Amino acid sequence: SDGNLSNVRLHHGSWFQFVNEMGDFTIEEKTLLLTDINFLKELETTAMSKSYKMILLESFLDLNGLVQAPLVSELTKRSWHVLKRKNQLLSDLPSDLRLNENGDNSKWQKYWKNNPINAWCGVNQSNSNSAFFEIKNERFELKTKHPSELVLIFESLIREILEFRLTSYQSRLN
Repeated sequence: SDGNLSNVRLHHGSWFQFVNEMGDFTIEEKTLLLTDINFLKELETTAMSKSYKMILLESFLDLNGLVQAPLVSELTKRSWHVLKRKNQLLSDLPSDLRLNENGDNSKWQKYWKNNPINAWCGVNQSNSNSAFFEIKNERFELKTKHPSELVLIFESLIREILEFRLTSYQSRLN
């Protein structure tokens, strides 16, 4: 496919379906592919006019969110620090939010909840049943649960796509 991910998706459905067809998946990875293909495809193809959705998921994983859903306040604070660490991505934010010092002021918390958190929870979609996350008791959690022996494997699959998407996004900014 000449290194073109669009061609891979056209012929195989998704990156991970391609990897599976090549025989490069373990039994555990195949299990996750079956149960989580819709989420993994969404992660691979979701529109990225800004880096927000990927930053949110990176923060979610950094907080071990697949094991214990983080509080929304912790997630927004962590997201701020991830954005700050990836300094180039701060340009995605409105200028008044770039001055935020620690990620825990109410303006930032509201902004982050209204943008990527609501997007992953399906708030802005006509069919919220297709949302992959939900907020329960002020915690941002993935709707599908995974056995503990699959959590690290699932996290590595998510991080693989996250890194690709963020790298691709950053190269577009240059």
